[in-house]
Amino acid sequence: MKTAERLFRLFIPGIVGILLLVGAARVEAACEVVDVDEGPPLVVTFEVQENTSGVIGLREIRVIEALNATVDIPSFPVGTISPVTVTATRINANQNFRVVLESVNTVFTISRCSYVRDVTPPNDAPICVVSSVEAGPPLQVQFTVQDGDDGLQAIEIFEALNADVDVPSFSVGTTAPIVVTATRIDPGSNMSVTLRVRDTEGQISQCNYGAPAAEDDTPPLCGVVSTDPGPPAEALLEIQDLESGLASIVVSDALNATVDIAPFSTGTNDPVEVRITQINANQSYYAVLASSDQFGNTTSCRYPLIDTSQTRPEYDAVGDDSGNFFQDQMTGLINNFSRDAQNNRINLDSDFSPQESFSTDAGGLVPDPCYANGSGAPLAALTSAFQNANYIWEVVLQMQPAADIFLAVNACVFDRSQDDILTDGRQTGLYRTPWDPDQQVFLKGANPSVTVKALPGPNAVQGFPTAGFLLDARKLPGLETVPLSESPLALQAFLTQGVLLAYPTQGASNSAGETMYELRPGDRIQVTFGIPANNTADVWLGPESILIRYLGVVGTEIRASN
Repeated sequence: MKTAERLFRLFIPGIVGILLLVGAARVEAACEVVDVDEGPPLVVTFEVQENTSGVIGLREIRVIEALNATVDIPSFPVGTISPVTVTATRINANQNFRVVLESVNTVFTISRCSYVRDVTPPNDAPICVVSSVEAGPPLQVQFTVQDGDDGLQAIEIFEALNADVDVPSFSVGTTAPIVVTATRIDPGSNMSVTLRVRDTEGQISQCNYGAPAAEDDTPPLCGVVSTDPGPPAEALLEIQDLESGLASIVVSDALNATVDIAPFSTGTNDPVEVRITQINANQSYYAVLASSDQFGNTTSCRYPLIDTSQTRPEYDAVGDDSGNFFQDQMTGLINNFSRDAQNNRINLDSDFSPQESFSTDAGGLVPDPCYANGSGAPLAALTSAFQNANYIWEVVLQMQPAADIFLAVNACVFDRSQDDILTDGRQTGLYRTPWDPDQQVFLKGANPSVTVKALPGPNAVQGFPTAGFLLDARKLPGLETVPLSESPLALQAFLTQGVLLAYPTQGASNSAGETMYELRPGDRIQVTFGIPANNTADVWLGPESILIRYLGVVGTEIRASN
């Protein structure tokens, strides 16, 4: 099957157009001498034009060499398909004149043209020129070396930065052309090659080629070519990278399936076939493929795809979720029914330390006095009235959320220096003044502030920043999204407070202007509580005080052991 036909079956029409466009770009741009005016001064006219059907134009025209010449390259817009006229004028009529131009089209295909006029006796020194450049990957440059009268004595590699240089063997005194090949090793680094050539009379020439580090921030593409329902079921996928080329394809996860990856050469731009075959026709199956290019861009694809229409309740907390003190009848059901493809209960294997963590500068952890009923009490740290402190939780998502996320907070709040929940329970920000003890006062700024961020995990969407991004909240009554950065939240003893976090939309901006990314299993939710110095109550919070509740997409479950 031709590459274009495969791509048409692989991707949506918009992507197909792009890939076909790149495939067509293998035709090089034309660069030729169209006029020579003897002058004086000698003026050479070049014409550069992309010779495809018009869908790919010129990107750049560069002067590679200008010996005894001034070169005029007019400005032109990137992508032009009209011919561009370049003129080169000789400066000194009594010296050799040489001009080498390089043109690059909009898909970075390179071509060269040149003009040489020698006035000194021929073959005073060997010829050493760049004769061809293949963009690759890998980038490959050929130098042609020749001495037509005295013959070659030696070809020396003066510099080979990030390049493997192959100098073929030759007989001393040969007048035949010798082709030297230089291949870039690492596409992400600069390349520089310099050759020194000497003939049998001791005359020396030098030539060089340099190229900046290539750029590639696009991960490989993965798509389904064909399927066979069987039994057993079978699917043919193709993985391809059209920029720096494929570096690896591995099976990152599989259930009841065999995966056959066709052999390929590192750096290939050709599609690589991957065949997934169901083993037991009576059981569900899937395979997850992870691929990377030579710049480290990665992508992951799964077959069959996850059905996002199937969701079920899930909750996550620091440590093993099933041992969290603040469980109820629903979380108990979740512990039993939230299972992965191997029928393992994920909440019983959910301690993702050190990715999951709790930290505070409030002091040491002791049994929470609100729930001090013996050894089963959760641990908590105290922030006394009129003291400030910070509490930070990081919780790993065990499933891919399908909708908004509910942040549940279970705090213990007492009247100052008290410890009996039945007589001295309080609410932050709400207090009575000594001069009017019968009138309650609510001070918004005396409440803890809450900030919630999303942080990337091992399965994060491509581009998810390491520093993460802020999650917005939904505000009553209209449920519009509002910033949730150091926002006040009133806490009350023995009650579960909560914040509804707006599910982030891929590529959209949050209230802080940050780009948001879809959440995946393994990503983290970071919750920060800041207790202000004007807080008028004793506040107890601990590792188990935070629960993340949401609807998870069935089939995306992960466990700490995998």
